[in-house]
Amino acid sequence: MARPVNEVVGHVLCFNRECTEYADVHQSRKAGHYFYLRCPGCGLNQQTKARPQNYIWHKAEWVPGAEVLKPSNIDDNWQFEEVEKIGAPDPVPAQAPAPEKAQVVDDWCPINEPEQEKNSSDKKPGTGQSRGGFVGGLLLLLAMVGAIWTAI
Repeated sequence: MARPVNEVVGHVLCFNRECTEYADVHQSRKAGHYFYLRCPGCGLNQQTKARPQNYIWHKAEWVPGAEVLKPSNIDDNWQFEEVEKIGAPDPVPAQAPAPEKAQVVDDWCPINEPEQEKNSSDKKPGTGQSRGGFVGGLLLLLAMVGAIWTAI
């Protein structure tokens, strides 16, 4: 049996970016009594954080006769700017001036640099031999066995 859908208790301008649709406001029957939206353009939105819940509480047009309970995280002193939308991107901060170019040290000498191993991952652990030498020796051995086998 399908669960009953919570009735529409109001309508509010969808707060997703670039959406201009009015969404249906529903209220959950669970603890907290949070609102959720069904927007024809964006779909279902079930955000329970304080900002979207306060937006709905303060901006919605309620259906006459609908029983609306105040969600648990509503702030009565919440203030919204008229153009504010919940999903709107934060303003981009002004770019800091580019740092000055680093000064090049003129007395650099490669002799003073520490020596680095050619490729430390190419060495077998604990032997000091490189894998390339091992593989080359193995190929030489296989070539000699193959030559003897064909001579027999």
